[in-house]
Amino acid sequence: MISQGPVPAARLGLCRMPDAMAETARPSTGAAAPTLRRARPWGGRPRLGIGWRLILGLTAVAAVLVAGEVLTTRTTREALDAVRSMQNEHEPLASAANLVLEKLIAYDRAVGEHVQTQGAADFTAINAAGATLENALAAYFRNAGASPVSRAAAGLRAQLIRHIAVARQLASRAAQRLQWVDERQAALTRVYERIAAAGGSGLAINGTQVVARRSLSELESAINSVRGNFDTSAVIARRERDFMAVLDAHDAEFEASPGHAWLSLVRHDFQTAARLRLQIKRYDEQSGAEWHSLLEDSTALTEGVQEQLQRPARAGLLLAAQHAATAAEVEVDTETGQLKVLQLFSVGDTGTAINPRHCEQQLLGAAIMHLGLTLFEEMIFDEGQLVNGSLLDYQVASIKDIPRSFRPIVVEVPHESGPFGAKGAGETGALTVAPAIANAIEDAVGVRIRSLPITPEKVLRALAEKKGEPMPKDSSQ
Repeated sequence: MISQGPVPAARLGLCRMPDAMAETARPSTGAAAPTLRRARPWGGRPRLGIGWRLILGLTAVAAVLVAGEVLTTRTTREALDAVRSMQNEHEPLASAANLVLEKLIAYDRAVGEHVQTQGAADFTAINAAGATLENALAAYFRNAGASPVSRAAAGLRAQLIRHIAVARQLASRAAQRLQWVDERQAALTRVYERIAAAGGSGLAINGTQVVARRSLSELESAINSVRGNFDTSAVIARRERDFMAVLDAHDAEFEASPGHAWLSLVRHDFQTAARLRLQIKRYDEQSGAEWHSLLEDSTALTEGVQEQLQRPARAGLLLAAQHAATAAEVEVDTETGQLKVLQLFSVGDTGTAINPRHCEQQLLGAAIMHLGLTLFEEMIFDEGQLVNGSLLDYQVASIKDIPRSFRPIVVEVPHESGPFGAKGAGETGALTVAPAIANAIEDAVGVRIRSLPITPEKVLRALAEKKGEPMPKDSSQ
């Protein structure tokens, strides 16, 4: 646009855009050249048209949607990571700790049965139980992965390995004892057979038993008393001395008949049996203390597994557990037993409350639900038939039963692996409602109601029992 003289003010319009063309002056004859200037129809500030405004608005909306999507995606990812962490780390570790405890108990039981019953020298069951325990122990520390293992847990692992070795050694020695018992019995049987063959039981002539020599008969009676294994070691030792006394008393006779060789074999086998009895006695005296020590170690190791392996393994799961508390104020009519909840405060640890309002509503809803369970709800049966199986007969809490002061309190103790430190808030404030109301009743009138629902009849019966008065019958209790 080319103009002469002053430029008139431009009119504003919705779609008017500033003129970017430079203004020039057209020279006129006989007149001075006018001053050149650039027109600024909007007073020097640019203005956007409706098209640009729509574009910017849509861009802002898109930015908000993208930001929300990013935030939602990140929250979901962190929640999934937390669940995955529990599934892949905490739960397997807790299961591995439980398996260690289970296999430790099974191993000690196998060793105990082997030792106590003095079973055969077959270590299949013990070796299998020991190998299973070692595998369970290795699996636990393998599942621990990169998590730092405490010094106490490492020490417990060494103690468990040593416990397995000691128990195997004790079972092995029990098998050795069994072998000694068999060898002793075999030696005594050989002595008896030699005495019987020499005529200790008498000689049979034409099917008739002839009376034996007195010396051999006394010797046979003495060996039979020694062969019994059902007496104490001291009793058997005395019987062994009696046998040797009989043998020595008739030594010259036995040298002559049945002969020196026979006498030497009898003495050798009997001395072998006596030596084996002493070995068995020493084993029993020593193994009793060792077995008792093994049982004590087993008890200590069981407690150690629970303390050093199970408790840390469950820590991650326990951190996600819901913690709640409820405080209640009640009014009790001692004449009718009627109960009214005046104030109820429901407290829940939700971790980081991502949506505090929703957490509060969850606490309130759970408390209302259990308020009905505490005061009203009961399934009544008559000869096996439910008689209040409809909403007309089954009483639940209504709006008139809500306390005049009913407040939720959210406590935020972040969970280390929850999304933004959040924990589950489902039904957090439910289970503490009934004990809180029961405690309040006891504090108010001094009686304790121990069954739900807490009906006026139960309150009256408890008050009557407290006063020592006759209690009215109550079929609901």
